[in-house]
Amino acid sequence: MKLPVKNILLVSLLGLFASLASAADLAGKWKADIETPRGVQKYEFTFTATGDQVTGTAHVETAQRTRDTELTDVKVTGDTVTFAEVLNFQGNEFRITYSGKIGAKEIAFHRQMGDFGSAHFTATRVE
Repeated sequence: MKLPVKNILLVSLLGLFASLASAADLAGKWKADIETPRGVQKYEFTFTATGDQVTGTAHVETAQRTRDTELTDVKVTGDTVTFAEVLNFQGNEFRITYSGKIGAKEIAFHRQMGDFGSAHFTATRVE
């Protein structure tokens, strides 16, 4: 079955707008408490959307210290966000990757720390 060109264009535009809407929906602050072998880490993620470009930072509090980090490779596809965080630990860099499903008030995340382990957690929007 062949679709008219105008239908194909309309479907393509709707898909593009859905992607952009999700990037805009991600913008703002999100908080999460992540259970790790070293204790609870309190994260505050901040995402900014400018057109189809998304950037992010994280403020992290642990029992021992706080740190701020830039999130890299931030991508939004539909209702999924992916990004990475580089953690410097005792002179070594570890790449932590995140994948999450964006909802209206929360993001359900999967966090992978190289070969060391993974965690599932939920970040909630800060009002």
